[in-house]
Amino acid sequence: HLTRERIRQIEKDGLTKLRSITPPENFRRLSDLIFQYIEVRGNVAHEDQILSSILGERIRTMAKQCILFILHASAQFALLKTSEKYHQSWYIAGLDTEQIDSLTQYTVQILRETKKSLPLSVLLEKLRPMLSATDLDTLSDDAIESYLSVSKTIGRNPYDEFGLAQWSEIKPRDVGDKAFLVLSHLGKPEHYSKITELVNKRAFDARIAHKESVHNELIKDNRFV
Repeated sequence: HLTRERIRQIEKDGLTKLRSITPPENFRRLSDLIFQYIEVRGNVAHEDQILSSILGERIRTMAKQCILFILHASAQFALLKTSEKYHQSWYIAGLDTEQIDSLTQYTVQILRETKKSLPLSVLLEKLRPMLSATDLDTLSDDAIESYLSVSKTIGRNPYDEFGLAQWSEIKPRDVGDKAFLVLSHLGKPEHYSKITELVNKRAFDARIAHKESVHNELIKDNRFV
Protein backbone atom coordinates (compact mmCIF):
# COMPACT_ATOMS: atom_id res chain seq x y z
CA HIS A 1 0.00 0.00 0.00
CA LEU A 2 2.87 2.40 -0.77
CA THR A 3 3.29 4.61 -3.84
CA ARG A 4 6.15 4.17 -6.30
CA GLU A 5 7.52 7.53 -5.17
CA ARG A 6 7.57 6.42 -1.53
CA ILE A 7 9.40 3.23 -2.48
CA ARG A 8 11.95 5.34 -4.38
CA GLN A 9 12.46 7.52 -1.29
CA ILE A 10 12.97 4.48 0.98
CA GLU A 11 15.47 2.99 -1.50
CA LYS A 12 17.35 6.29 -1.75
CA ASP A 13 17.52 6.65 2.06
CA GLY A 14 18.71 3.05 2.39
CA LEU A 15 21.49 3.50 -0.14
CA THR A 16 22.57 6.76 1.55
CA LYS A 17 22.92 4.93 4.88
CA LEU A 18 24.81 2.04 3.24
CA ARG A 19 27.34 4.43 1.71
CA SER A 20 28.08 5.89 5.15
CA ILE A 21 29.08 2.62 6.84
CA THR A 22 32.25 0.57 6.58
CA PRO A 23 31.54 -2.33 4.19
CA PRO A 24 32.53 -5.95 4.93
CA GLU A 25 35.77 -7.31 3.46
CA ASN A 26 34.21 -9.33 0.61
CA PHE A 27 32.17 -6.29 -0.47
CA ARG A 28 35.26 -4.08 -0.40
CA ARG A 29 37.38 -6.53 -2.44
CA LEU A 30 34.86 -6.70 -5.26
CA SER A 31 34.24 -2.96 -5.09
CA ASP A 32 37.98 -2.34 -5.50
CA LEU A 33 38.09 -4.73 -8.47
CA ILE A 34 35.30 -2.82 -10.20
CA PHE A 35 37.02 0.47 -9.35
CA GLN A 36 40.25 -0.68 -11.03
CA TYR A 37 38.34 -1.83 -14.11
CA ILE A 38 36.67 1.58 -14.49
CA GLU A 39 39.82 3.55 -13.66
CA VAL A 40 41.95 2.07 -16.46
CA ARG A 41 39.14 2.84 -18.91
CA GLY A 42 39.28 6.58 -18.51
CA ASN A 43 37.17 6.63 -15.32
CA VAL A 44 33.95 5.49 -17.00
CA ALA A 45 32.53 2.19 -18.27
CA HIS A 46 29.30 0.99 -19.87
CA GLU A 47 27.26 -0.96 -17.31
CA ASP A 48 26.95 -4.01 -19.58
CA GLN A 49 30.72 -4.13 -20.07
CA ILE A 50 31.33 -4.03 -16.32
CA LEU A 51 28.95 -6.95 -15.85
CA SER A 52 30.40 -9.05 -18.66
CA SER A 53 33.98 -8.33 -17.56
CA ILE A 54 33.37 -9.33 -13.95
CA LEU A 55 30.94 -12.19 -14.55
CA GLY A 56 31.88 -13.50 -18.01
CA GLU A 57 29.57 -14.06 -20.96
CA ARG A 58 26.94 -16.14 -19.12
CA ILE A 59 25.55 -13.66 -16.62
CA ARG A 60 23.28 -15.16 -13.97
CA THR A 61 20.52 -12.90 -12.64
CA MET A 62 21.56 -13.19 -8.98
CA ALA A 63 25.22 -12.42 -9.75
CA LYS A 64 24.19 -9.46 -11.89
CA GLN A 65 22.07 -8.07 -9.06
CA CYS A 66 25.02 -8.44 -6.66
CA ILE A 67 27.29 -6.36 -8.92
CA LEU A 68 24.61 -3.71 -9.44
CA PHE A 69 24.03 -3.57 -5.67
CA ILE A 70 27.73 -2.89 -5.09
CA LEU A 71 27.74 -0.17 -7.75
CA HIS A 72 24.72 1.54 -6.17
CA ALA A 73 25.75 1.06 -2.55
CA SER A 74 29.41 2.07 -2.82
CA ALA A 75 30.38 5.71 -2.44
CA GLN A 76 33.18 5.15 -4.99
CA PHE A 77 30.82 5.03 -7.95
CA ALA A 78 28.41 7.46 -9.59
CA LEU A 79 25.75 6.65 -12.17
CA LEU A 80 25.78 8.21 -15.62
CA LYS A 81 22.13 7.65 -16.46
CA THR A 82 21.00 6.60 -19.90
CA SER A 83 20.12 9.59 -22.09
CA GLU A 84 20.01 10.62 -25.74
CA LYS A 85 23.81 10.83 -25.73
CA TYR A 86 24.98 8.06 -23.38
CA HIS A 87 24.28 4.45 -22.46
CA GLN A 88 23.82 3.74 -18.76
CA SER A 89 27.33 3.75 -17.35
CA TRP A 90 29.28 4.12 -14.12
CA TYR A 91 32.09 6.56 -13.43
CA ILE A 92 34.52 7.60 -10.74
CA ALA A 93 36.02 10.98 -9.86
CA GLY A 94 37.82 12.62 -12.73
CA LEU A 95 35.38 11.96 -15.58
CA ASP A 96 34.96 14.78 -18.10
CA THR A 97 31.93 14.08 -20.32
CA GLU A 98 33.11 16.76 -22.75
CA GLN A 99 36.00 14.43 -23.62
CA ILE A 100 33.49 11.71 -24.55
CA ASP A 101 31.64 14.19 -26.77
CA SER A 102 34.84 15.41 -28.47
CA LEU A 103 36.11 11.88 -29.11
CA THR A 104 32.71 10.96 -30.53
CA GLN A 105 32.87 13.89 -32.96
CA TYR A 106 36.31 12.88 -34.23
CA THR A 107 35.14 9.29 -34.63
CA VAL A 108 32.01 10.33 -36.53
CA GLN A 109 34.20 12.35 -38.91
CA ILE A 110 36.39 9.32 -39.63
CA LEU A 111 33.45 6.95 -40.11
CA ARG A 112 31.66 9.31 -42.49
CA GLU A 113 34.83 9.63 -44.56
CA THR A 114 35.51 5.89 -44.72
CA LYS A 115 31.78 5.02 -45.07
CA LYS A 116 32.25 1.65 -43.40
CA SER A 117 32.61 0.10 -39.96
CA LEU A 118 36.15 -0.34 -38.64
CA PRO A 119 37.93 -2.64 -36.18
CA LEU A 120 39.23 -0.81 -33.11
CA SER A 121 42.86 -1.19 -34.24
CA VAL A 122 42.18 0.56 -37.56
CA LEU A 123 40.04 3.22 -35.92
CA LEU A 124 42.82 3.97 -33.42
CA GLU A 125 45.34 4.38 -36.26
CA LYS A 126 43.10 7.03 -37.80
CA LEU A 127 42.20 8.68 -34.50
CA ARG A 128 45.66 9.11 -32.97
CA PRO A 129 46.93 11.75 -35.46
CA MET A 130 43.72 13.76 -34.94
CA LEU A 131 44.08 13.62 -31.15
CA SER A 132 47.78 14.48 -31.03
CA ALA A 133 47.22 18.22 -30.58
CA THR A 134 44.31 17.87 -28.13
CA ASP A 135 43.84 16.98 -24.47
CA LEU A 136 42.56 13.59 -25.66
CA ASP A 137 46.07 12.55 -26.67
CA THR A 138 46.76 11.10 -23.21
CA LEU A 139 43.82 8.68 -23.37
CA SER A 140 44.81 5.02 -23.42
CA ASP A 141 43.43 2.62 -26.02
CA ASP A 142 41.22 1.10 -23.31
CA ALA A 143 39.86 4.54 -22.41
CA ILE A 144 39.07 5.35 -26.05
CA GLU A 145 37.26 2.04 -26.45
CA SER A 146 35.30 2.68 -23.25
CA TYR A 147 34.33 6.24 -24.26
CA LEU A 148 33.07 5.02 -27.64
CA SER A 149 31.07 2.26 -25.94
CA VAL A 150 29.41 4.80 -23.64
CA SER A 151 28.38 7.05 -26.55
CA LYS A 152 25.04 6.27 -28.19
CA THR A 153 26.18 7.88 -31.44
CA ILE A 154 28.73 5.11 -32.02
CA GLY A 155 27.78 1.43 -32.20
CA ARG A 156 29.61 -1.88 -32.23
CA ASN A 157 28.61 -5.03 -34.08
CA PRO A 158 29.29 -8.69 -33.12
CA TYR A 159 32.46 -8.60 -35.26
CA ASP A 160 33.92 -5.96 -32.90
CA GLU A 161 33.72 -3.25 -35.55
CA PHE A 162 32.76 0.33 -34.72
CA GLY A 163 30.42 2.42 -36.85
CA LEU A 164 27.59 4.90 -36.64
CA ALA A 165 24.85 3.44 -34.46
CA GLN A 166 22.17 3.80 -37.15
CA TRP A 167 24.13 1.88 -39.80
CA SER A 168 22.63 -1.47 -40.75
CA GLU A 169 26.07 -3.11 -40.52
CA ILE A 170 26.19 -2.05 -36.86
CA LYS A 171 22.56 -2.55 -35.92
CA PRO A 172 20.97 -4.84 -38.55
CA ARG A 173 17.26 -4.06 -38.94
CA ASP A 174 16.14 -7.43 -40.25
CA VAL A 175 17.34 -10.90 -41.21
CA GLY A 176 18.43 -9.60 -44.62
CA ASP A 177 20.86 -7.13 -43.04
CA LYS A 178 22.15 -9.87 -40.75
CA ALA A 179 22.69 -12.27 -43.67
CA PHE A 180 24.50 -9.56 -45.65
CA LEU A 181 26.82 -8.78 -42.74
CA VAL A 182 27.56 -12.48 -42.17
CA LEU A 183 28.36 -13.10 -45.85
CA SER A 184 30.47 -9.94 -46.08
CA HIS A 185 32.75 -11.31 -43.37
CA LEU A 186 32.61 -14.89 -44.62
CA GLY A 187 33.88 -13.76 -48.02
CA LYS A 188 32.37 -16.61 -50.05
CA PRO A 189 28.96 -17.93 -51.17
CA GLU A 190 27.03 -20.19 -48.82
CA HIS A 191 23.80 -22.20 -48.71
CA TYR A 192 20.87 -20.41 -47.08
CA SER A 193 20.58 -23.00 -44.30
CA LYS A 194 24.25 -22.43 -43.41
CA ILE A 195 23.72 -18.66 -43.52
CA THR A 196 20.88 -19.11 -41.02
CA GLU A 197 23.21 -21.00 -38.69
CA LEU A 198 25.84 -18.26 -38.96
CA VAL A 199 23.27 -15.53 -38.25
CA ASN A 200 22.04 -17.31 -35.13
CA LYS A 201 25.58 -18.05 -33.98
CA ARG A 202 26.42 -14.34 -34.04
CA ALA A 203 23.39 -13.58 -31.80
CA PHE A 204 22.77 -10.06 -33.12
CA ASP A 205 19.74 -9.85 -30.81
CA ALA A 206 17.26 -12.09 -29.02
CA ARG A 207 15.42 -13.01 -32.23
CA ILE A 208 16.05 -16.43 -33.77
CA ALA A 209 16.44 -16.58 -37.55
CA HIS A 210 14.60 -19.33 -39.43
CA LYS A 211 15.95 -20.73 -42.68
CA GLU A 212 12.64 -20.16 -44.50
CA SER A 213 12.79 -16.45 -43.64
CA VAL A 214 16.43 -16.23 -44.68
CA HIS A 215 15.65 -18.03 -47.97
CA ASN A 216 12.84 -15.59 -48.78
CA GLU A 217 15.00 -12.59 -47.89
CA LEU A 218 17.85 -13.76 -50.14
CA ILE A 219 15.47 -14.08 -53.08
CA LYS A 220 13.94 -10.60 -52.87
CA ASP A 221 17.03 -8.60 -51.79
CA ASN A 222 19.13 -7.21 -54.67
CA ARG A 223 22.28 -7.28 -52.55
CA PHE A 224 22.40 -11.07 -52.99
CA VAL A 225 23.03 -13.02 -56.19
